[in-house]
This record gives sequence, C-alpha cells and structure tokens, in this order.
Amino acid sequence: MSRPGRIIRNIAIGLLVLVVIVVTAASFVLRTDWFQDFAKQKIVAATEDATGGRVEIGSFRFDPAQLRTVVTDFVVHGY
Repeated sequence: MSRPGRIIRNIAIGLLVLVVIVVTAASFVLRTDWFQDFAKQKIVAATEDATGGRVEIGSFRFDPAQLRTVVTDFVVHGY
C-alpha cells in the first residue's frame, strides 16, 4: 500500500474509533439521572417561557433505545 493510502486508511480508522467512543459515551449519558433532570428542567423552562405560567412535572423518563419520552403529572398553572 502506498504512503497516501496508509495515511487515508489510518485517518478513517481513527474517525471510526472516535465515532464509536462518542456513541458509547452518549448512550451512557442518556441513561443517567443527571440527563433526566437536565431534560426535565429544559422542558419546564421552555414551557414556562412559552405559556407565561408556572409548570410542574411529576416524573420524566427518557428511553434512548426507543427514543421515547414519558412525562407524567404535567401541570401548567396560569396567572
């Protein structure tokens, strides 16, 4: 294999390894309580900004395998 071919191959392998690491890290982060709380706070803040009311969420659960979110006891209090 020529020198440019080896360089391109090594770059491709490096990028592939980087993508695998990022996907693996993201799958771990999406399952943490920290992410669940972060997403819940973002939903509350966006809804409060949009409605002008106070928002409460009972529970929030995100399933990254199915890309599904379950929000229970979602209440918007008017003013």
